[in-house]
Amino acid sequence: MPSKSAHRFMFSLALLLLAMGSLMSDAIAQGLRSPEVHTDGRVTLRLRAEKADDTWGPHYSEFEIDLKNTLSGAESEAVENAIRKVLAEFPGVNFALKPFLTERVEESLSGNTAAVVINIFGNDLDALDRTARQVARTVNEIDGANEVQLQSPPGLAELAIHLRKPDLERWGLTAVEVLDLVRTAYQGDIVGQSYDGNRVFNVMVLLDTKTRNRINEVAALPLRTPSGNFIYLNQVAEISQSSGRYLVQHLGGQRVQAVTANVKGRDVVSFVKDIRAAITAKVKLPPGVYIEHAGSAEAQAEARKNLIAQSAFATTGILLLLAIVTGSWRNLILVLANMPFALVGGLWLMWWLGFNV
Repeated sequence: MPSKSAHRFMFSLALLLLAMGSLMSDAIAQGLRSPEVHTDGRVTLRLRAEKADDTWGPHYSEFEIDLKNTLSGAESEAVENAIRKVLAEFPGVNFALKPFLTERVEESLSGNTAAVVINIFGNDLDALDRTARQVARTVNEIDGANEVQLQSPPGLAELAIHLRKPDLERWGLTAVEVLDLVRTAYQGDIVGQSYDGNRVFNVMVLLDTKTRNRINEVAALPLRTPSGNFIYLNQVAEISQSSGRYLVQHLGGQRVQAVTANVKGRDVVSFVKDIRAAITAKVKLPPGVYIEHAGSAEAQAEARKNLIAQSAFATTGILLLLAIVTGSWRNLILVLANMPFALVGGLWLMWWLGFNV
């Protein structure tokens, strides 16, 4: 977040997000009622609370869509395609469509809600952003890439307040006092408590909603000087709209920028293999910047290695036990030769009983 030493104050985009979210909710609900989608859904927009457990910034929100439990695989895929078609009509919006369990599993694996995660490490934030954009463009060109996103996108809207030291000294103000007043006016400050029986409610002061939601009113924020005079904020500060980072991500004590993607129409392993080859060929890493891959593909590769090792150990143990029981290597070979026939017979029996094989 912007520091006080830089004299920057970032305003929340929650109102804009709420207005756009309402439009998207209505559009999704209307799309789910279309004749080709045989389901009725409830769409709920969930905004991040100020002190919520999630660490997402004010640019992020979630839609919870409830569907029928009786949908088949084809019907579920039709619903997803209908939702993606609706959301594609909103320019400048990045989205990812996930079932709840899939989202939680992927978040547990890599910390991000995506099947493929590319972590870019380095100390220079500008170099990280440039490299991340190159990686995102490269991944987007690969067949099967879907919902490619930068997890900490630069260039989010900010309102920069640069205080002028001579003017502050002339009016007897300090930078901390002015910034505290701005924070109180637009974020609020607790000034007391109210009691209702055994319940306690904090009493906060802040500007009224109409004034607080107008950027052009920031310059006219009244400040009281130690002498009792009132001045406007623009008499001691330069106020301008700019862009900056709302969050600097860290992993393992290092700065990181993450590029995430989901896969559609192909397997994740081959997709990640193509990503590695494309990044090696097209992306030139600046000095001090390196890339690590994470997500379900890496977890799947690790699980495959563990499964092979454990299967080899179990197979060796089974062969030793069979050798002890049969008493000779010829009997052992006879038992092993009949195992494929037993497997085929078992599959045929399951099919005859009505199981999916």
